[in-house]
Amino acid sequence: MQAYATMKNSGVAWLGDIPADWQQKHTKYLFEQVKESVGSDPSQYELLSLTLRGIIPRSQVEGGKNPENYDAYQVVNNNDLVMCLFDYDVTPRTVGRATQTGMVTGAYTNLRPLANVSSRYYNYFFLALDTTKELLHLCTGLRNGLSKPTFFTLNLPVPDYKTQERIADYLDEETALIDNLIAKQQ
Repeated sequence: MQAYATMKNSGVAWLGDIPADWQQKHTKYLFEQVKESVGSDPSQYELLSLTLRGIIPRSQVEGGKNPENYDAYQVVNNNDLVMCLFDYDVTPRTVGRATQTGMVTGAYTNLRPLANVSSRYYNYFFLALDTTKELLHLCTGLRNGLSKPTFFTLNLPVPDYKTQERIADYLDEETALIDNLIAKQQ
């Protein structure tokens, strides 16, 4: 990808400079928080887990506990982002993008992208923040949680939708190359 010729200060210390033609918006203007209960028949949904490999079927996860019931579980749809806003400092992965419909624990925050918002782009964006635990300074409480009011008022960089998709495509390709090299080495 080519570098941007003109940058501007975002005014957000942890974000730094962003391309001059990008906007900034609070999270609440990019995503809707969705909390749809699985209801009385959880058998119609596959149980999903947020892992280092993304959001995957629970059947592919070794170990862990299954709940007695799924009353507090919520539906996630393809392209939703699932965020773990608690235990931010010790949670191995705090974000994942659903690639199928299923259910996850109600403890997570389920984000549905609004119009002209690429969940693939923002998944990569939040993964980058998660890797360095960049938002830890905003966490509070014994469990180092990022409060929903704080999370939903984060100023995020907003390129136009086509640029979001081009960045996500580029990162998908580069990630696939890296994954292939790792697979060959193993």
